[in-house]
Parts: sequence; C-alpha cells; structure tokens
Amino acid sequence: MCADVCLHGHLPLFVTAHTTAVTVRAMRRVRASVFVFPFVVLVGTAVFAQPETPNREAGIRGRVVVAPELQAATEIAVDDARAQSMRTPAHVRRARGRKIQPMMEPLPALSIVVEGEDVRADNAPPKTIVIEGMRFVPMQVLLTRAGPLAVENRQGQAITILNGDKALETIAAGETRQVTLPTGTHTLSMRELPYARASVKVLERGRALAYDDNGDVPFVGFVEGDYQLSFWLGVAELHRRDFHVSRNGLSYINATVSGNTVVDVSINDAGDRIAAPPTPAPPTPAPTPAPTPAPTPEEAPTP
Repeated sequence: MCADVCLHGHLPLFVTAHTTAVTVRAMRRVRASVFVFPFVVLVGTAVFAQPETPNREAGIRGRVVVAPELQAATEIAVDDARAQSMRTPAHVRRARGRKIQPMMEPLPALSIVVEGEDVRADNAPPKTIVIEGMRFVPMQVLLTRAGPLAVENRQGQAITILNGDKALETIAAGETRQVTLPTGTHTLSMRELPYARASVKVLERGRALAYDDNGDVPFVGFVEGDYQLSFWLGVAELHRRDFHVSRNGLSYINATVSGNTVVDVSINDAGDRIAAPPTPAPPTPAPTPAPTPAPTPEEAPTP
C-alpha cells in the first residue's frame, strides 16, 4: 500500500471508499443528535416547568342565622326621616283623644353585600318595584351598583316617576319601564300619587351574597384583595366590617341577626382547611394498667 501511495500520490480505492462510508455514518449520527437534543429539552421543559394551578377555592362562603321573630315579621316601623317625608294632613288627622299610631311599611329585604374595588358584577337581572294599591312595593330597595331599576305599573292609570323634582319616566297602566339611578340615596315618588314614597340606595361597587332557607351562603369566587362586608335591612345599614381575601384562601362568614336587627359576625380564614385536608389527630394511647402492689406482711400467705 505504501508503494501505491508513493507511486501514484493517493490512497487505494478500497481505502477511500471505506473512509467515505465512515464519514457518512458519523454525519448521520451528528444530524440525529442535533434533532434529538432540542426535542429532549422541549419535553423536559414541558414536564418540569408546569404552570402553577390556581386555587379554585379562593373566595367567600358562610352561614347566616336570622332570628325567628325577624323572619316571621311582615311589617316594620318607618324611621323618623322617612316618616317626615311621608306625613301629610290626611295621615295625621285622627279622632280627638287618640294617639298617633306609628307608620308601618312592609318588611324590606335583608341583604348581605361584599363591597370593594375588585368586586365583579354578578350579571343578575335588575330589581323590580311594583306600583299597586297607590304605593311602591317594596318601599325600600338596595342596588349593589349603579344601573337600571325596573318599575311595573299595576295601577289603572299612567304614572310619572319622580326622583325629587326630576321626572324619570312615564309608565302606562300595565307597563314596565326601567329607570337608571346613580350612586347615592334616592327618594322616588309619583306625580299622580304624591304621598307614595320609595327609598333606593345605590352602592358604588358591590355584590350581594345569596343565602338559602337554612342560612347557608354558597361559595362565591373573589380575587385577592381587601373588601368590606355590610348588612342591610332595606336601605338601612346594620353592620359593616373590613376583611381580606388571600390568594389561596377561603373566607368563611359566621353571622347572626337578632330580632331587633343587631348583627354579630365573625370572618375566619378557612383557606388552609380547604387547600389541604386536616392532619388527623394521633390515636389516643391505651391506658397503661397500674402495677399490682406487693402484698403487705399482714396479707402474705402463712406457710
């Protein structure tokens, strides 16, 4: 082979072919490794860099207990401010010697509201006030944010709804229209029935918490942030307190409302109980039997 190299200046044909085959196989291995390595990197990234799963239990739930006498009540005394706006000579005229009876109205709804900058709208249909019997029913309405209020006219005549001195809408008999009220407290009246009144309170940014007949408040999701929990009987605020919803937490509300509308509420962070089941308590060890005392000389058996 050396002679051939010296004489002709190149490798024999069989040596050149063998070298070319080895080079081709090496290049194939390099190409395969080039394609395999990124695939391994991508698969490893997908396996070991999974995004963090959000806690779906972040929000509020709870329970509210309402006194039986408040649940059974059908009327409530009108407060002084609203009574002053509703009194007319026809209301105070009475037989001589009789006292003025307190003005009464149907019991308004008890509402539990969460207020805060991060509260989202619940997309609930607008609340409705009905005009019948020459009055508004109900006479107090709470709106959790500015928006429409439906008014249904069951009187036998057209009614013009007033907000103070401003006319909002004229509603024909048997018709339902919507009026829009801004944030604040409003007193609605009727031009045709000037002694009828309705109070409407519009909150800035809130969401009502529903509760069933047993008082259970179902879960409602809220993002992390600071909020206020408020209790309302119609447009009268009964109680308010601040609380915080953590990112992976669950706030549990325990509330009671007495017969004279006094609210007692506690808010506990139940996120740890929801995120992971509680650690079971260790089993109670069996009691160790007391050692039998040695017999005294008097009790020892006689040999």
